[in-house]
Amino acid sequence: MKGLSRSLFPIVLAALIVPSALVRAQDADKPLLIGFRLAVTNTDRIQKLDAKLDAIPVTGLTFSRTPLHEVVATLKKLSLEKDRPSARPGERGVNMVIKHDKTDPEAEVLVTLTLTDVTLREALQRIADQLSLKIEMTPYAVVLRDR
Repeated sequence: MKGLSRSLFPIVLAALIVPSALVRAQDADKPLLIGFRLAVTNTDRIQKLDAKLDAIPVTGLTFSRTPLHEVVATLKKLSLEKDRPSARPGERGVNMVIKHDKTDPEAEVLVTLTLTDVTLREALQRIADQLSLKIEMTPYAVVLRDR
């Protein structure tokens, strides 16, 4: 019985220190030390990032044998410019990461693509399709990685 009470102590203590009813609305997006709350926060971040992919327009971009890292940098910059003005400065735009294992480190991955009147999601999907990559959503970034 003594071991059981010790194992419950951190849970009871956390419930007493940070009751969910006392969390202010503006703090709801900040991670807490309680594991289930952090999971909800990560899900919220992924949903916000996912919504941005459909909301940010991409128009009039042409890439001709452009290295993938330059294409991603251009899309990151565009996402900062086109994201809604109400977004907080640290939350503007979409962070994008490339996790691409090339067989030959000297070979550059090149993109040839014209994007006209598409969403950021469609632009990333076209790039992923062209290079046989998949798109993965994480709480802090969109990841382009090998399939």
